[in-house]
Amino acid sequence: MHSLVRFRDLLAFEIIGVGAPIGKGLVGRDAGEAIGIGPFGLKITHMFERILEDADTLILGYMDRLSNISGRDLFKELLEMAIGSGKHVYSLAPVSRSLYLEIFEEADRKGLRIAFPFVSEEELRETPRLSAPIALRKQLLAAGYKVAQIGSEHQSDSDMRSQEARRRGSAVRDHPLRLLRAPVDELHPPLAGLPFRHQARRLHFGGQQHRSRRLHPGHRSGLRGLRQGE
Repeated sequence: MHSLVRFRDLLAFEIIGVGAPIGKGLVGRDAGEAIGIGPFGLKITHMFERILEDADTLILGYMDRLSNISGRDLFKELLEMAIGSGKHVYSLAPVSRSLYLEIFEEADRKGLRIAFPFVSEEELRETPRLSAPIALRKQLLAAGYKVAQIGSEHQSDSDMRSQEARRRGSAVRDHPLRLLRAPVDELHPPLAGLPFRHQARRLHFGGQQHRSRRLHPGHRSGLRGLRQGE
């Protein structure tokens, strides 16, 4: 739930209230200051009825732990409150229709939705495992970054020697790669101050381990000069 407040500028909807149960030390605090990002302009409240007055959807986080501590089904209570008030519900955790059948039936009668992330086994089999990274690579290239794609597909950036080595299952040696040749702080601002100098990686090719060159950001020059076989 913190990410909704932290990255609210990327949301396609407006947050008009933030709720939390009593006992966590959050009630009465500014929602932004509570997670260390500065003022957000909304005080955290335990009165969910007041939040729902001007909202059209209630977003619920993970509440199993709070329910176990309190000995109450807080998730059910908030579902009933939202649907009873004529509001849609989006839950970050799965919601069992069989467990809350009466609430789902009431929502159906009122034309309300109880939504949550869900991927069926059939959809999982159809997930394009390669299309997503290729699409991301295209966007990075369009933004001016240089990206090396490691793989055995035709879209990969590799020479014939590397392809032949992969085909035989042997290690790829002395094959330099340049990854995201862009300033670290442009690519991901929080990475700008990380001590890459003290980090090392182990790369696995053909069942063998090869220690890679340490990463040196240098003068804000980004990630570069990663070489296998050293």
